[in-house]
Amino acid sequence: RSSYDITELEDFIQGQIIELLPGALKFVKNIESLSTSQEKVSKELELVLEEKLKIFGLKLLELQVLSISPGQEILKAMEAKAAIKTIGDPKAFLLYQAAQSLSQGVSGDQQFGDRGNDPMQMMLGLMLGKNIMTESNKEEVTQERVSIKKSFCKNCNSEIVLKQKFCGECGGKL
Repeated sequence: RSSYDITELEDFIQGQIIELLPGALKFVKNIESLSTSQEKVSKELELVLEEKLKIFGLKLLELQVLSISPGQEILKAMEAKAAIKTIGDPKAFLLYQAAQSLSQGVSGDQQFGDRGNDPMQMMLGLMLGKNIMTESNKEEVTQERVSIKKSFCKNCNSEIVLKQKFCGECGGKL
């Protein structure tokens, strides 16, 4: 074509940038170093894009990446990971999340839609909380049983727990 509209040219160049960006992101070692690698990504993208545009008779004068940020899902996952690390116990975090979800649902928070009157939401939240508490209690009971030392009755020689005051077999005082 002998002529292009500026919007067509913008769309074309933006498409090229989107196509070449994954290759330029090779300098990013992990998601935490995304913002510190911005300048390297910018330089690499500029070099690659300049070569690509030469074919079409276009010259790239300068390209600067102003910001690189992960998507919302990744940001939420990073926040959850940090919260779990801060709280220390994944079950406690899950219980906290369930409680938050219920309280936000009850208030009809826009993020969750109008779930304030949704009995299924409340039922699932309660069941989740009950299950977490039951699992937690099982672990405590198991640890308590392991820590209780056993002994034998002086009268009938049956096995007793040290915390007992009377023998369960003969009824004798311990």
